[in-house]
Amino acid sequence: MIALAGPDERREEFQITRDALCAQVYLSTGGGLEWGFGFDDEVGFLVQPSRGSIPEDLLENALAAQPGIESAVHYDRESFEAKTAQVRRADEMLARWLDAILAAHRAYARHLGRDLPY
Repeated sequence: MIALAGPDERREEFQITRDALCAQVYLSTGGGLEWGFGFDDEVGFLVQPSRGSIPEDLLENALAAQPGIESAVHYDRESFEAKTAQVRRADEMLARWLDAILAAHRAYARHLGRDLPY
């Protein structure tokens, strides 16, 4: 994946490999119905525009749109919570988190008018 922007949305593009992406995201749960999601700074360059440049929360919307997610909240800069209707496995939720990150990344690129090679 290509990091699209930094704080001023003029950051030079750089590649983030699949392994690096997976090493920088996390999730947690206490019982499989309520989930915490987060990521390190480098992932933020994929999905988070500068404050105010896009009125909607691309990643919160993408997470909320994932199958089985009843609600999603972006409660801190790099932290999200979601609730599911059924108990879910961690590997399934990690896949949904990564899908949400990719969907938000693509939406961010479209907003910037940038074509992605994937």
